[in-house]
Amino acid sequence: MLWKKESNSPNTLYEDLFDRKTIAMVDKMFPMSNRNPVPRKNDVISLQKRKEGNRSFANGKWAEAIEKYNESLCFATTASEHISLAYANRASCFLHLKLYNECLIDIDLARKAGYPERLMPKLDQREGDCLKGRDDSIPLNEFNQKLSFEPDEKIPCMANVLKIEKNDAGKLSMVAKDNIDVGQTIILGKPFCVYLYSRFAWKCNICLKDNTNLVSCKKCTNVMFCSDECQSNDLHNHECGLKFIDDGQQNAQYLNEIRVLLLAINIFHSNIDELMSFVEQTVKSEPPREVPMSLADDQSKYRAFLKFPISAQFARRPDFLLLVYSIYKACQTIPYIAAKFSSLKHRRFLMHLIAHHIQITNFNSYQVNNQKTHGVDFYHQIGLMTKYFRHSCAPNVLMTERDGISIYTAIRSIKKGDELFISYFKFLGLPKHVRQQELWNQVHIKCNCSRCMGAAASSDQRQQLATDPDFPLILSSASNLSPYASQKIEDTIEKCIAFLTKYGQIKWCDEIGEAVDAYIKTLDCRIPRPLFT
Repeated sequence: MLWKKESNSPNTLYEDLFDRKTIAMVDKMFPMSNRNPVPRKNDVISLQKRKEGNRSFANGKWAEAIEKYNESLCFATTASEHISLAYANRASCFLHLKLYNECLIDIDLARKAGYPERLMPKLDQREGDCLKGRDDSIPLNEFNQKLSFEPDEKIPCMANVLKIEKNDAGKLSMVAKDNIDVGQTIILGKPFCVYLYSRFAWKCNICLKDNTNLVSCKKCTNVMFCSDECQSNDLHNHECGLKFIDDGQQNAQYLNEIRVLLLAINIFHSNIDELMSFVEQTVKSEPPREVPMSLADDQSKYRAFLKFPISAQFARRPDFLLLVYSIYKACQTIPYIAAKFSSLKHRRFLMHLIAHHIQITNFNSYQVNNQKTHGVDFYHQIGLMTKYFRHSCAPNVLMTERDGISIYTAIRSIKKGDELFISYFKFLGLPKHVRQQELWNQVHIKCNCSRCMGAAASSDQRQQLATDPDFPLILSSASNLSPYASQKIEDTIEKCIAFLTKYGQIKWCDEIGEAVDAYIKTLDCRIPRPLFT
């Protein structure tokens, strides 16, 4: 491997990837001096954010107010009265949302943070109102979804009715070992890595959980945690307060890559030589697309990550090496990483590892964007199971995400021996030529699924679907759901499952697509998302 070359000349450190022109360009563009640090704690800003939350609260925008109160918590200085006031105000939002458990937790947090005695009667009244309404509480944090089957012994996040294998073309595919009914959960996968790019007061920085009693980092102003476990995670310790450039998206991309690197270092307990050996063996091993022997431990998960497909076109872009060197330089400003990669051999390895990681994350990240401002990312996450499913414009499995967990649910009847397909993107209702172009632009795939090749339901079957009395009922119910109408949600899910099961063997058509879309919308309402605005 290139990083093993011996040399006493510092200049040869860069010869594997970078020429002097690239280095000079990056040094000029990105000084990496941390010259514009993340804003510090500031009670004036904390008060301003709380007032903004109060205005949203007065207009009945509870979710918007919660996010502003979270921002107030992020800016409040240690032991400041603003902390307890933000908790108390957030408790009032939870009370109006009928999230009584969350309300009580915030009331307790407000008291522990030194809530002013002069205002204590108001807090006591809020607690009394909360206790009175507990029987009518929305069970928001009941996200305890389970697999519909026993977990696979070697891949615990996957049901034991699935197997990963290679098809005749040598491509990985997911195949059913038994019949799978509509609505059954077959994979619950935690991502290998997540990173919150913006709206820092929306989700936990470590696991992406929202809709809960987030607490702020004690040092910086752009990180919140959902639990003691996430707060004790050491990933953020090395990232805390870092800001390399003014561009928020670019800076977040650097920090995302740094987090992946930190994960790799931690997996091997900071033994860089062991990490080097593992990466070399994995990258060079055949076949490049391998069926995983296990995903039960961190090293096997990292191996699966390193085996992700990458785009050769991306690596040929003129700015690719600029990006690699920029992130390498950013890593050198972090004492923990710089100390781990202090020798010439280790620094050269670091460059190549960053280059490989960037190609993987660029091609395999699941991104959630701002719906109003396209191109601005909220967060990225990299799951490990998506690559084992091939894309289809007539999928039989839905992949959704909640609290950082990837949930795979059967949306068509699946028979033993059938291959399982997901749609990589949310454009199933578009014409074929648009779908094909989008796939090619984004992941360089030409779809040859049954739908794109012309297979479709007959006119008689479509007539049967359209005239089924349950068909309009499903569409109507799914279009008028409230995330708090739990019984109606469950009733609609039951109707969708029955309808899709009844017509499970009919090929994809517009009517099936509409029924699937109604089912997806209903599933999305099962877990309310009041903070998603």
